[in-house]
Amino acid sequence: MPDQFKEVSHQGYGSRVAGSFGGILIGIVLFFASFVVLYWNEGRVDMSQIAKKSVEVQSSQIDASVDQKLVSVTGPITSTEKISDNLFLNESDYVAIYRKSEMYAWTEKTDTNTTTQTGGSQTTETTYTYDKAWTSSPEKSSSFKHPEGHENPNQSITSETFKTNNANIDQYKLDMANLKLDTSLLVSAEKLQLNSENITLTPAEKIVDNYYVYQGVGNISNPVIGDQRISYYVLPQKEIITVFGKLSSGKITTYTDEKDNTLFRVFLGDRATAISTMKTEYTIMTWILRLVGFLMMWIGLSAMFGPISVVLDFLPFLGSASRAVIGFITFIIALGLSILTILISMVIHNIVALIIILAIIIVAIIVIIAIFMKKKKTQKPAQA
Repeated sequence: MPDQFKEVSHQGYGSRVAGSFGGILIGIVLFFASFVVLYWNEGRVDMSQIAKKSVEVQSSQIDASVDQKLVSVTGPITSTEKISDNLFLNESDYVAIYRKSEMYAWTEKTDTNTTTQTGGSQTTETTYTYDKAWTSSPEKSSSFKHPEGHENPNQSITSETFKTNNANIDQYKLDMANLKLDTSLLVSAEKLQLNSENITLTPAEKIVDNYYVYQGVGNISNPVIGDQRISYYVLPQKEIITVFGKLSSGKITTYTDEKDNTLFRVFLGDRATAISTMKTEYTIMTWILRLVGFLMMWIGLSAMFGPISVVLDFLPFLGSASRAVIGFITFIIALGLSILTILISMVIHNIVALIIILAIIIVAIIVIIAIFMKKKKTQKPAQA
């Protein structure tokens, strides 16, 4: 069975023109939704600014004076409990475990090439390519365009995170039931090297490359569809971490401010590194959403003028030229509107800036009126 398939479809000029008018509605929705995205994005809370307001306390003794307040504590994390993944990994002094499970599976890639003929009809050639790869999220074969010969079995072992029920940073207890440990944090902590002392296997599994439990009929250099490899990342005891949260009777738990913003997170390293990480996360997401909002606006505007290009596709070179012109004009408009929306949104969400701008506007109006009245008074004697 070949691993690449090509399908060709045709669409007539009349059906293309009729269908293009449906894109106008989609374009209108995208255009107005982009303003919502851009406005909402500028009002998102920068959690690093909230974290900066936390009271930094020493981990060696509980500071009762800051009870019920937002605090940050830096120190070694410990636990009296031993945990495992209830599968291969033996119980040990880990605070948390991330089991990453990957399966060798089929993946589907789609490439589309569309050609417009004289008269406005279109021919679309779609190529479906199937490759084998290690993946943590194997696709369902039923979603493939050509599932025959590309069947993926069910993944018997999935990725999962395990954590202790109790943990401390020196004298401070952590509310582990409500503490969500990010996968990225565990991956950054330590990738566990496997051996016969920390792993218990059946004859069906083996350790490969020091870091993987291999399960399947193939091997690491020549895997078979359905084979799995499992690796482990752990947060070891005595790792230096920083936690932000509310201090409540010696326990650090979820902090909620007057605007319902919540903070209860653990970071590797010291307080400054943790705040810097949160700032970086906020900045990256802000620019991603700004780009998303701009693209929504640009695509929406282009879709609203889409029928013009489709009609001109009767002569393909005219359709291509009109798309280039429309694309350039809508790009400039979308860029200008996006920047304006971002600036206005920043002002609206910033009360201080809004008050300053309103004050400037009021002062400017008063000055203009004063100048106008002064000119009017000087004009009256001259006329007399």
